[in-house]
Amino acid sequence: GLSSLLKCEIRRERFLLPGDKSAKTLYTANIDLRTERNGEIWGDIFDRKGRKTGALIKLDMSDNEWVDASFDNQVDIPDKKDWYFTLLIKSLDQLSTIFFPGGIELLKKPTEAANPNLKTVKLLGELIEYPTTDELFKAHWMVRYGQGFFNRLLRFSDSNNPIGNRVKARNELRTKDLGKYVVEPIEGRWVAPLSDDSMHRVFFSSNGMSHIKKFKEVDENGNMYIADLSYLSTLKYRKNYENLACKVFFNADANITMIIDHDGSEYRPGDRLWEWAKQKARTNMFIINAMNHLCVAHLRWANIPGMALRKFLEPTHPFRVVMMSHFFRTHLTSFQTKHFLIAERGPLHRSLPFEYKKGYESIFEKVLGDFRFIEYTKELENAGLKDDEYHIGATDALALRAVMMNYVSNLIDEMYPTKEALQEDAAMRKTYYYLSEKLKGVPTEYNMQNVKTVWGEIIFRVTGGHTNMGNVAIYALEPFMLNFRMNKWDKGKVLGNRETLAIVTVVGGLTQPNEYPTIQDDWRHVLHEPTSPSYETLKTELRSVAEEIDARNKVRRFVNVDYHPDYVMISTFS
Repeated sequence: GLSSLLKCEIRRERFLLPGDKSAKTLYTANIDLRTERNGEIWGDIFDRKGRKTGALIKLDMSDNEWVDASFDNQVDIPDKKDWYFTLLIKSLDQLSTIFFPGGIELLKKPTEAANPNLKTVKLLGELIEYPTTDELFKAHWMVRYGQGFFNRLLRFSDSNNPIGNRVKARNELRTKDLGKYVVEPIEGRWVAPLSDDSMHRVFFSSNGMSHIKKFKEVDENGNMYIADLSYLSTLKYRKNYENLACKVFFNADANITMIIDHDGSEYRPGDRLWEWAKQKARTNMFIINAMNHLCVAHLRWANIPGMALRKFLEPTHPFRVVMMSHFFRTHLTSFQTKHFLIAERGPLHRSLPFEYKKGYESIFEKVLGDFRFIEYTKELENAGLKDDEYHIGATDALALRAVMMNYVSNLIDEMYPTKEALQEDAAMRKTYYYLSEKLKGVPTEYNMQNVKTVWGEIIFRVTGGHTNMGNVAIYALEPFMLNFRMNKWDKGKVLGNRETLAIVTVVGGLTQPNEYPTIQDDWRHVLHEPTSPSYETLKTELRSVAEEIDARNKVRRFVNVDYHPDYVMISTFS
């Protein structure tokens, strides 16, 4: 029989000699598989001399979810190493010191004088505009100059490194540089993340939520929901890459029923190409979500309101003081996107299958050009999802939104006892008019109700809305969830891809750190008034929302905490 003992070694890996067999063993651990309890096994860690260090190692045990074990037995056939992505992974240690924010102690009150002529960077004509500086944080030299130089220096390559051995890849993700900074999903481990059941989770309580629309009645094929991911069909792809456009359908129980490919081909559960079609759908969804995260959450909902505050309200203005926490590091993050996410030859462009012109650039033009200010309740209603029993947006998101809207309304009442007091605040008026000019769809009339509605919606979007869009850990930890570089000649094969894993783990790891300020933390020290009644009411209502979500998580299909106050980010800080 097989031995029940598992020996683990932790070695010092050299930067220039990865995989060096002469690397020194620093620690060891012997784990007895017979001691498994509730899917967990614990073991002691020993130093090089065999002495207990006092530290423990834990292994999570899970069943193989593949029906066909051949998924785990495919052989990796590397094409040619792309040094750009190799060095990108190696630079994670340096990048982590730039992107990781820390805790609530980092929040500060504003100090910078209002400046209507705030210096900005403009890209893609004037579709993108953000300040050259953040109020509190300076951009690292690597962000200002290093990444751009790096992009120009290393050649643009279509080298492709497919991954066929899923078990080996999952192990590397958790033990090598690739997954060094990727934390486990905040909602807990996903069981069978590639299953049909998991497609429900992806589209009804994860990054695919914004794509779902509900029919008024079941169609002739028994479908009630659709995620129309056709837009990517219009883009210009690089040579040999698969067109990712498709439509995904779900029945009245929100179970996946079929996928229609860009060429009209239909795939259903059990079909030979079914797993491949699901990977294509997940990949398409992730790309569009990533672009919405960047363009909508950061460059519109967060960046523009943050600019309005800095342009027209003095640092002592109570509204700017109280809003500061919700725009913490917003402009530093916007600045960091230029060479990393927006630029031609940058990491994201290189990893995706599109040409820059008429491809990647076109996504920016569409997403930013189509943006309109809309209340989340109306957005759900337009999608037919109002009161939907499966969509997390119709339950958790609405519960949190109601609290954040009430918080802003109470703050406005606290600062402006009468409508006349608000009308007399010329700086606040200029701030609002700037929003109505830059955020299409914002009502043009400056009055009490519009100010409450617009700023309430903004605060919900930069907290709960942003957290949901940025929760991508599972896509980084499961190597077969996505494949940005699906080759045409690999149709039907479910493969991972090293270039895809590189960018997803880097972006996922850097945007979802272990420690960050949440809306449940105590930030009264940076309020306009530490004893603010609005703040006290907010905290009471947030506890109620947390209890409500906890209760739902005990009975619903999948746990979700994207809108749980204990996990919701206080701003778009990363």
